[in-house]
Amino acid sequence: MPENLHSGEQFVPRFVLIDVYRVSFPRLVIEMNMRIFLLTALFAAALSLFASCGGGGGGTTIAPPGDINEIEAYGFLSGGKVVRFPRGGSISMYIEPGDSVTGFLPAFTGAAKSNMLKWNEIGSAYGLFSIGETSNSQTCAIYVKWVESLGGNNAGRTSYRTQGTTLLLPVLIELPTHINGRQNNSGTIGLAAIHEMGHALGLWEHSSSSNDVMYPIASRASFSQRDINTIYKLYNTPTFITSYGRGVSSLKPAPETVTVYSTDNCPACGLHFD
Repeated sequence: MPENLHSGEQFVPRFVLIDVYRVSFPRLVIEMNMRIFLLTALFAAALSLFASCGGGGGGTTIAPPGDINEIEAYGFLSGGKVVRFPRGGSISMYIEPGDSVTGFLPAFTGAAKSNMLKWNEIGSAYGLFSIGETSNSQTCAIYVKWVESLGGNNAGRTSYRTQGTTLLLPVLIELPTHINGRQNNSGTIGLAAIHEMGHALGLWEHSSSSNDVMYPIASRASFSQRDINTIYKLYNTPTFITSYGRGVSSLKPAPETVTVYSTDNCPACGLHFD
């Protein structure tokens, strides 16, 4: 019984009342039925619009993870270990000024930032992580550095350091202003940036499919279903890391007690220039 009815009153469903009206007031019934039909149609349309906007949250709609075993050679182990940030945490990213680097263009910063932050589409959808920019280079979790060249056709490099089971922050991403001796451009910077951010988040291996952002030749700026599956599986897999510290800066030579891993040990991340 509905809460707004007093005890002893009989509850009569609305559709029964409409049937009663039909007997005495045919025209009124038709008008009421039309109004109900229109209201129902408007309500359905509103629900459809709400769903298409991602439940009212706006932004890009991210498909739910599919078969999370569908990752093929696209793994996330680094030396047999899972190395990533804590699930559900905030990850601060610092992009250093590049004015002093030969070949740097102001547009590079925006291209790198916008593409790196695309990972929030997946991170926010599943509560995996939240990446945000910071102006503090001393406390950031990810440091983006501009370099004149990484040699050959390398378009990006990501490295991290560990001391025991401690991940020493920041994780370092390097982006070059020149590739194969030629001036880099914002398009290539953006493609490399989204790929390198995948490494920094813990996707240390490459994909064998050119449809994935993590394919070794940076060529995608949007996520495939397998990209989604893999980062989701990564952040639902226990990590080797037990703590996060700042004992040794990633920007300085590492002592013997510190283990360094770099994507230089993987196939080159880069674009071929014809």
